This record gives sequence, C-alpha cells and structure tokens, in this order.
Amino acid sequence: MKKLLVFVILCLSILLASCSSGNQATVREPASTPQPNVASVQPNQLSNTAPPVAEAFPQTVNLSFQPIQLSQLQVGKPQAEWASVRSLSFGAFQGKPIELTVYQQPKDEASLLPQQLDIEMNLQGITYLINNVSHDLLDKEAVNNTVVFNQTYSSGSKDYYFLGGVELSANGPGLMLYIVYDFSQKAWYTFDQWGSPSFKDLDADGQNEFVFEFQGMHLQLPDVMVIHMHNGNLQRSAAFADTLAEESSWSAGLSDYKSKIYVKISKNLDPPFFEFYINDERFDSVLTSYRYSQEKLERVH
Repeated sequence: MKKLLVFVILCLSILLASCSSGNQATVREPASTPQPNVASVQPNQLSNTAPPVAEAFPQTVNLSFQPIQLSQLQVGKPQAEWASVRSLSFGAFQGKPIELTVYQQPKDEASLLPQQLDIEMNLQGITYLINNVSHDLLDKEAVNNTVVFNQTYSSGSKDYYFLGGVELSANGPGLMLYIVYDFSQKAWYTFDQWGSPSFKDLDADGQNEFVFEFQGMHLQLPDVMVIHMHNGNLQRSAAFADTLAEESSWSAGLSDYKSKIYVKISKNLDPPFFEFYINDERFDSVLTSYRYSQEKLERVH
C-alpha cells in the first residue's frame, strides 16, 4: 500500500513538472479602442485650402449701386402721457440750432418689453417724431447712439443736407435712422442703415464719400458700403466683401495708411494664417488690399 501511494505521488510530481516546463497560460486584457494618431496642427493647416494670394483676386472690381428708398420724416407730437426724460443738441440747419427731446411711453403691464422711447424734434417750425429709438439714449455716458453731420452732399444737379442719425431699437447695436433734407423738394427724409457712418475721401479726389463700416453681428461678418450721388439720387453700393467673396468667411474693413484709405479684405480664422501691422494696428489674415476709385475697387496688394 505504501509502495502504491509513493508511486501515485511520484506520477503527480512528474505531471506537474512537465506542465510547468511547457507553454505558459496567457491572460488576455480586454480589447482597447484604438487611439488616433494625433499630429500637431499648424495654423495654416486649419483649412482644407490655403488662403488665396493677392494675385488670385481680381485687379479691378466694378461695384453695383442701388437707389436708396427715402421715406418722409414723420410729422407728429408726443402724447400727453409720455414723459420727457432727456434733451440732446443735434446740430443746426440754416443757422438754427436743433434739439432732440427723448420721451418715454407709459409701461405696458401686460408686456415684458421695456418702455418704448420716441424722439421729438422741431425743424423749420414743424414738429416731427422718430419712434422706437434705442434705450442707450437714456444713458448719458453712452456713445454712438446719435451722430451729427451738418454736411451738404452735392452731385452738381441736386443737393442733400445730411443732418445726422439716431440709433433705433433693434436686435443688436448699430441700426441708425439718418435724417436728410432734399433742397429741391424742400422736405425732410429718412433712411436706415446698419454700421458706423463717416464722411471719408476714399479716392483722394478732394470730395468725401459717405461710408458705412458694418462691425459684424451674429452670422454677418464686417463689411463696407459707400453712398454716392447718381443723376441726383442717393445710391448705396453693394457690400465690398460680398462683391469679392467666393466664400462667406471673408470680411472687409478700412485702414488709413500714409494719408490714403485702403480697403482690406480678410479671412476670419482663429488662429490667423498670418498678420501684419500698419501704424501699430494689427490685421489678422489680411489677404489683399484695394483702393476705392470712381465706383470701382482697384487692387493694390
């Protein structure tokens, strides 16, 4: 019996030794999700296509112009329940100073909207109303909610007097109502336009153009438009970047350099493709530059 037990133990020992000297068992880890090979991306790789060089833009671009639809300035007076909240100086016409009076309408308890603001102004003995102006007019520290021009704009056959503009209540800043006097009709008119207005001599011919620089808002990128006179009528140009653009990510802006005004066409990317400086002002992703001349854009870079 003892010999049998020893024999069994000896057999088990040999069997275990042979297992340990053979292939060892492999423990498999759960399969992991393959990780992508992430390479460093340079700014100029952020777009599927490289930015166009200046030479890829047309040398000359003819701008299209459309007549501005003028509306007569509304005659009217504030209602008795309106509260006068502020008065503003608004230039002059034919030597007589003009003042704006801001009125606030009573609060509508059923409405969540703020109380409407309106403006009263007296021109040549007639009282006019401008409805639904910006609430920034309540803030005495706010700027750019009114602009005064006091400038005559002439084409040789017809003259307009640009008095100024008042910011309207809108879904974003920068919508202005402009007030102009038509000397031939002896009447006051208005038109509205987005953007920051100015009179600038874009083509260095000694006569200022009426320019709007739209700062961009929501999905709309910055752009530039110009107003000129044609056959005695005010006309507004198409937006510069829209005229040139093959894609919606281009924008336009103005830059003063060595007493000349340039139209810079840019591609809005973050980070930019490249940048440069003019008078310590940085321009990101500038693709090319133009000069405005006689209803055209002439490429200079």
